[in-house]
Amino acid sequence: MKRHYTAREFGIVGAKLAELRARAERHGWDISIDVKSETDEHGDVVAEFTFGGSFHFDGGWTLIAVADASETTEPIIHSFEDGVEVGEVDMSRCDHCHRAVRRNKVLMIRNAVGEVRWVGSSCALDFLGHDPYWATFVMPALDADEDGWEIGGAKSMWTVETILRFAIEANRLGYTPVKSERVSTKRIVSEMLSGLFWSDRDWRELRWALAESPAATIEVEDLVAWMVENDGAGEFATNLARLARMDWVGSKWLGLLAYAPAGYAKAKAEEAERLARESADAERRAAAKPLPVSSDRVRVEGEIATRRYVENAFGGSVKVRVVSDDGWAVWGTLPAAIGDAEVGDRIAFVARLSPSEDDELFGFFSRPSKAEVLS
Repeated sequence: MKRHYTAREFGIVGAKLAELRARAERHGWDISIDVKSETDEHGDVVAEFTFGGSFHFDGGWTLIAVADASETTEPIIHSFEDGVEVGEVDMSRCDHCHRAVRRNKVLMIRNAVGEVRWVGSSCALDFLGHDPYWATFVMPALDADEDGWEIGGAKSMWTVETILRFAIEANRLGYTPVKSERVSTKRIVSEMLSGLFWSDRDWRELRWALAESPAATIEVEDLVAWMVENDGAGEFATNLARLARMDWVGSKWLGLLAYAPAGYAKAKAEEAERLARESADAERRAAAKPLPVSSDRVRVEGEIATRRYVENAFGGSVKVRVVSDDGWAVWGTLPAAIGDAEVGDRIAFVARLSPSEDDELFGFFSRPSKAEVLS
């Protein structure tokens, strides 16, 4: 593939390719991009790019082009072959899953007999055998636009660690989403990166609030490690993990990274609550008496630990798990007489109890009566 650049444009492309090669090495992407260039009589640069590596996939498919509509209404087409006629692209088309939903990126592939298909980027791994995630970076790197770029560096692109450091600072004020009446955390992070937050008069009150806020307890290294560790735990976590492995990112990712410290804090709080519950449950079980086994109805006094609506063939009912004062627990339908009782309420009722087959401290109650809320 040949492209023509001015000397300055070729410098911008060189900086992008250097970062792309570093990223490919770090991620283990099997790709190579060789560049041969010469200067013409007008001082412009004619560059010839040769791609190598994993551009061929299972089933004899070859990557031809990528349609990218992540930042534009109409897709931008990045072709891997000269002279490819792509035509109009339907961004809701995927010949793998056939789900008609709009996609940010779709890949154009061709097999040995010339059959062409479009595959959504999220389906590419299943269809092609391995993930051509790198492909979304290759062709944009050859675009010599100067938006945010300077030769040898980046102006409106930052390292992930830099953004996260400012995000941690901004989250000391509490996280605020974009759709809020208050200034969003994303906006604060953006102004911090630009330097205006620290000097502009409009941000004075927020600077005062930040100075009075508790010091940050999150370290960038721990935040990045958490982002990587949660790879695969849903789309949000997967995107964070991918960002954590990048060198430089642009403003389109500020919203996700601005939330990362809040997400980390929430995850750690939930983990602490889980460990506390497990510890309390272990202590309860150690001191508990076995579930009373009797043919008679038994009075149960205890606290509602779980409350859940469960559907059945007759519509459904509210089920509760009640932990008794003696430490054993039972599961059954919440009596209608105390139907407003919530988790944490202490209740009492009389019911028949049947033990669980594999836990002497757990059973089931049925036909409850004389129900009351104690506190």
